[in-house]
Amino acid sequence: MAMKLFLRENKQIVFLLGALAVIYAVMVCLNTNFAFSLINRTFKYAGVSVCFLTAVAAYKVSFNRDDAKLLVWALLFTLVSDALLLFASAPELGVLSFLIVHLLYIRRYKKKSFKRNLILALAAASFSAAGFWASFSFPYILLLGAVYAVFIFTSTILAFRSNLPPINKRLAEIGMVLFLLCDLNVAISFLAQSGSLVQWIAGNLEWIFYIPSQALLALSAAGYGSRIPKSIRLFGDSVKKSSRPSAE
Repeated sequence: MAMKLFLRENKQIVFLLGALAVIYAVMVCLNTNFAFSLINRTFKYAGVSVCFLTAVAAYKVSFNRDDAKLLVWALLFTLVSDALLLFASAPELGVLSFLIVHLLYIRRYKKKSFKRNLILALAAASFSAAGFWASFSFPYILLLGAVYAVFIFTSTILAFRSNLPPINKRLAEIGMVLFLLCDLNVAISFLAQSGSLVQWIAGNLEWIFYIPSQALLALSAAGYGSRIPKSIRLFGDSVKKSSRPSAE
């Protein structure tokens, strides 16, 4: 009921979700036969861009501006990451950028887990940078992939332990699970034999999971009219309610 009321009151977000549905449908059709074509990569990136715009639109009606700001930054770095992977053919830089994405999600869900994950990310980035500078022959993408695996599992688990309001928490939980399923298929596609049926299936599934995950995360900071208990604390600080009136 709260979600229906929210969408009824926010036509801009409804329009963006409608546009995303069209882009997603075209992307799925193109993905079957034109998975690596420029037009399909463009539709994929357009879908992620609309998710970012949805988060920006939801910021104005968020339940907490600090939380919404972290989410907008996470989706902005998601855009950077996908640009590096889809158009720049820079997988190492793309994974590094995605590490920042999950650091922001970890910061959002549980502040206490942020520092140790930041140290891990900086260590992996420093090692990779030093190796590139010294021209060492080392599969850096595997190292970064291993660190990324720790981050995606951590951010997914912490989404279930967050102090977000009930509707927002459920959106974040489902969004992170779909994000994890996407990345599991990315790993399968990377490790599978080139041109195999397994690689083709995994390559298709990763984007089928990915766009819905970003859409749900983009909506997970909006205010749905539920009252926020004063005891709830985010980022180590008391939650500040937005000026948006409650629907109750």
